Amino acid sequence: MSNISLSVQRVRKGGFWAIVGKVVAVAFGFSVSALLARLLDIDDLGLYFLAFSVVSAGVILGQIGLDRTAVRQIAAAVGVGENEHCTAIVRTVLKWGVFSSLFVAVAFYFLVGEWLFVEVLNANVLASSIFWLALWVIFLVLESLVANIFRGFHDIKWAVSFSGAIRSGILTLALFFLWVMPFGNVNLHDIFILSVCSGGISALVGLFCLRRKISQYGDGRNYVPDKLIRSSLPMMVYTAMLYVVAQSNIWILGGFATKEDVALYGVAMRLVLLVGVSTSIVNAVIPPLISEKYAQGELKSIEPLIRVATTLCGLPAIAVLLIYIFGANWVLETVYGSPYKEASLVLMVLSFGELIKVLTGPCSIALNMTGHQVKLMKLGMARALASIVLSLIVVGEHGILGVAGVYMVCLVLSDAVSLSLAKKHLGVWTIAGVKGMNQVLAAKV
Repeated sequence: MSNISLSVQRVRKGGFWAIVGKVVAVAFGFSVSALLARLLDIDDLGLYFLAFSVVSAGVILGQIGLDRTAVRQIAAAVGVGENEHCTAIVRTVLKWGVFSSLFVAVAFYFLVGEWLFVEVLNANVLASSIFWLALWVIFLVLESLVANIFRGFHDIKWAVSFSGAIRSGILTLALFFLWVMPFGNVNLHDIFILSVCSGGISALVGLFCLRRKISQYGDGRNYVPDKLIRSSLPMMVYTAMLYVVAQSNIWILGGFATKEDVALYGVAMRLVLLVGVSTSIVNAVIPPLISEKYAQGELKSIEPLIRVATTLCGLPAIAVLLIYIFGANWVLETVYGSPYKEASLVLMVLSFGELIKVLTGPCSIALNMTGHQVKLMKLGMARALASIVLSLIVVGEHGILGVAGVYMVCLVLSDAVSLSLAKKHLGVWTIAGVKGMNQVLAAKV
């Protein structure tokens, strides 16, 4: 079987499970949002989004970049037949992940949590839930590491299951039960407890499945992963900068606008995920393939596959954007209720930026999977700085629409730079295009 045929086979098989997992995750994710909008008032929903953004920051720090490094190193080891190395990599990733997530959670609980909520974010009510939010960080770190380890093994079925599908499914069932049963008022603290429990169940099930997975690869005790942490740290900084761009807007609105504005911006960001859902399916499959082919010196051979996949992802993304342009009010009212229709313009602006990201393809992923983490780190830092400064400038006069515009512009410029860097250093284009379409479609699988 030719290289392109084998690659297409992997993408098709992995893509099937990625589609199933992503559809399930998105369906449950929106169900969670819709149920929260009905169980909580609009101010409490804004506080929930604010708390989740803080937890997300803790997860990024707790992972210390190991999520992406796990995919790259495991896929490379599998690609060159070093199966026993995989066990050592998994063991090292989980050991450091547990240690770093505990460190972040303890620091958050004892040192910065109360100060952050009371003094910075003006969200005093969240201070009473710091313990549960710290525990949430630990579970989400473990869940993410498990998912990305499975992705490195090209086991996309389990990778997407532990990327939110199982967790969101459990939480959806719990929230639906609370909604239909007469238990009285449900408060924000109750929601946090349910969120933590669903994350804990998903993480523990994932660790059990992973233990069974690596049992077939040998103990790997004679191999010590080289420079694993050193190569992970730049990716932690890069991921943190992506978070800053995406979530600092919530923080800025929390500090300079109303909790209602936070809620409106938060629901718009949730709906924007639908624009990029198709590319997230491909991104579940492509990273280990890029790492493997790069280790084999055959990265150029899959450029047609990457570009065709990007093109196919762009079609549903365009369709979703058109739905938002012509029916944003209807979508927002149907999913969240009539008070959230005011987020329609924000939804359109954010969705346009997400479409451009889809059409540029997995350029940043290609750089990450081929050892160019430092370049991505510098780009992420520049984007984050520009996003924060410009958002602070516009929030007072232009509110959530101005903040959304800043996010969109920074996203488009960053993707353009990533695209040019991938071409310069790797010699491949990831942008949407039909060149090689016949070759990919005709590949024997």
